[in-house]
Amino acid sequence: MYHYVRDFARTRYGAIKGITPDAFDGQLSYIQKHYCVIRMEELFERLADGAALPEHPLLLTFDDGLADHYETVLPLLEKRRMRGSFFPPGRAIAERAVLDVHKIHFILAASQEVGALASDIRAFLDEHRKAYALPSYEAYQEQYAVERKRDGAEVMFVKNMLQKGLPETLRQVLIRELFARIVTADEKAFAHELYMDAAALKHMKQRGMYIGSHGWNHAWLNTLSEEKREEEVARSSAFLAGLGVDMKRWAISYPHGGYDEALMALLRRHGCVAGFTTEVGIGAKGENPLAYRRLDTNDLPFDQAHPFRAIQVK
Repeated sequence: MYHYVRDFARTRYGAIKGITPDAFDGQLSYIQKHYCVIRMEELFERLADGAALPEHPLLLTFDDGLADHYETVLPLLEKRRMRGSFFPPGRAIAERAVLDVHKIHFILAASQEVGALASDIRAFLDEHRKAYALPSYEAYQEQYAVERKRDGAEVMFVKNMLQKGLPETLRQVLIRELFARIVTADEKAFAHELYMDAAALKHMKQRGMYIGSHGWNHAWLNTLSEEKREEEVARSSAFLAGLGVDMKRWAISYPHGGYDEALMALLRRHGCVAGFTTEVGIGAKGENPLAYRRLDTNDLPFDQAHPFRAIQVK
């Protein structure tokens, strides 16, 4: 599973988490030595009629429709005659809007001090507490300031508050204000720089890459009402169809990794046959094909000289 692939030292946002082109190329060398990279269509054939896969099959998946994937990833894959599967969120491409999830990334990357963001959130809560009956700042901290593998408690507090802690309407207002003040007020120009466009996606498809769904708004699909879920799936499906994707059987990468049984039932009705989560693990025979686990790029070595090691999943 990949997201940003860029030379961070040459960008204005070096704090963004991702992988450099050199590291990515080195990892492809390791993968090419020890695995057989398959196409998404080969997985579909396996699911449809039990078609055999090569030994040590591996899918390369790229989320978010980033320009990095067209400008950097595509040439490196083509050099090795590899195929990747790319999952763009429809609205980012079609409307050139910077999605909230990415606004949060760049707000954090552009901020000099995470503590200042926490203070901004505290002031925002104080301003809107009465009208929205919001809990205390301390209550939010107790719930959301939880350290994770790659982020400290303070960073996780900001991420959680902006991703899901506040009511949706308030979240959007606060994210918009912070992005305009800290990153840029010209969202359209930023979106053009950040994301691929439809022409790039169509070209990638022509070059043998698979294009799948990452939702329309990059929303937590498992938290939406039935009506909103239907809308997300319908708009994303129409977007893919407009790119020429075969919608008789297609794949989704769940935004934020959010899914549940009701969502999977809805996807099946719309022809989706494979779904990819953010849960860490290796796909296994007999596993629910709408709940495949994935490895992160950091779970594999970045150098072909590195001795092969079996993946250990806790």
